[in-house]
Amino acid sequence: MPALLTQPLYRITFFLTAGLISCSSIFCQVVIQPAILVSRQNDTLRGFVEYKEWNNNPKSIRFRKTRESAAETFTPLDLISFQVNQADTYIGAVVRKDIRPVDYATLKEQQSEDDVFMNDTVFLRRLAQADAVSLFALTDNKEHYFIQKPDEDFVELTYKVSYVENASGNYLNYQHFYKAQLSPFIVGMPNFDALNRQLEILQYTESSLTSFFKKLPGGSEILTTKTIPDLKRTVFFVGGGASIANLQVSGDAGIANMDFSGSTLPSFNIGVDMFSKRNLGDFMVRLEAQYTSMHCTGNATRVDYPNPTVYETYELKVNSITPALGLFYGFFRKPTSRIFTGLSLGYSFSSYPVNRFTKTSELGDGTRTFDNYYAFENSWININAKIGAIFLKHWEINASYLLIGSFSRFVYFDISPNLLNLSAAYRF
Repeated sequence: MPALLTQPLYRITFFLTAGLISCSSIFCQVVIQPAILVSRQNDTLRGFVEYKEWNNNPKSIRFRKTRESAAETFTPLDLISFQVNQADTYIGAVVRKDIRPVDYATLKEQQSEDDVFMNDTVFLRRLAQADAVSLFALTDNKEHYFIQKPDEDFVELTYKVSYVENASGNYLNYQHFYKAQLSPFIVGMPNFDALNRQLEILQYTESSLTSFFKKLPGGSEILTTKTIPDLKRTVFFVGGGASIANLQVSGDAGIANMDFSGSTLPSFNIGVDMFSKRNLGDFMVRLEAQYTSMHCTGNATRVDYPNPTVYETYELKVNSITPALGLFYGFFRKPTSRIFTGLSLGYSFSSYPVNRFTKTSELGDGTRTFDNYYAFENSWININAKIGAIFLKHWEINASYLLIGSFSRFVYFDISPNLLNLSAAYRF
């Protein structure tokens, strides 16, 4: 039996945690990325920033002249801009932003039509630029998008949501003022009709606005983490590995006193990962189907003097196909790699081609064999813990351990798998 599977669950948890900490020490530099800063004094600083692919625009950044040097903190007051190598570009800017809520619960509670603005000094993320205008994004408690003409101030594209309560019911009213703000930029263009149709259905989202700006004269998308084809937002994978398994028997089972030998057999998996809205966001959702098998044999000797000694053997082989849904958190990330851990909920469909109990007397008077000895479940729910690493964009290794789940439903005893799966996968 593999030694790891003889340990209590708390030791398994300890080993996985220790592995994560060890990996952390190896990958602790992944958020340090080359960058160029331009100060308010027009000085250019080259070095490294602690880059985290922020979901919300950063209020400050930490800059190092070398990877090993002490970090300095810079705010929008200190910088004209900073650019992370092959990633985002941010501009230090003073803006007037709309802080009206856009979510239903807050709007219903406030029930106010008043516009609310505030001046703020922020880092704006540059999205796209054209000859006559550029596009920027700011995310704090909601999404903001700004435009800027050359040598002019930043202007927010206005999107207003109001709560309406009348005899017809309660609903949200959406006002797309940003379409009127953008319409002057397409007047007189040869493709005016096509652009006007796109403007009519334009959404207040990064992808929709960026697509529109790319079609303006001189329009182009700024290189961001969303345009770098490294870790895409949806990734398929296929892989294989080994299932290290044994039986765990408790209660008043006839085989409880047996010594079991475990198995190490091939496993196969296929699935898809979906990342959160920022390309290398913190969370990853995984849909997966996995094939595993186990083949365990237990032996016991019963001595009941003066009766003859009886040799007993129980053999069980299980084949399972398990669709699973998992949620994983990425602790350390860079454009082509990450370390993640989390839980998955699976529903296993199992078959039992070997489920045999054998008794042999020392007198040699024959062997008695009982097939289909236990009535196991054909389907069962399980929860697995997983830790893994993605590297070189296309490759993944992971280990998963069965935390909760059993294919038996007996009243006075339980027979369940003790399963560790090691896997490598190719991502595409």
